[in-house]
Amino acid sequence: MSISRHELQAAVLRSRLAETVKKSYNFKMKEIHFRSDSITVFTAWLGSDARNFQVFVANRVGEIEELINGCQWHLIPTEENDADEATRATNM
Repeated sequence: MSISRHELQAAVLRSRLAETVKKSYNFKMKEIHFRSDSITVFTAWLGSDARNFQVFVANRVGEIEELINGCQWHLIPTEENDADEATRATNM
């Protein structure tokens, strides 16, 4: 699986988690903000019509749009993405 598809899977997991938290705790949030350093996920897939993609991508983009309707995604530089800390090589 490509890195872009892994990033898309991560976006799906974030969406599912946000939906579960909202339902479990009955949150009434005005806005939810998600951050991603994946340019492909952010610019090419999210916010586009899911029907324009192959099945794998279309299903996941559709699920994200369904789960987090109205949420805001923000593109951040990779260096500022704290979630990537565990996957970066380190010099010890």
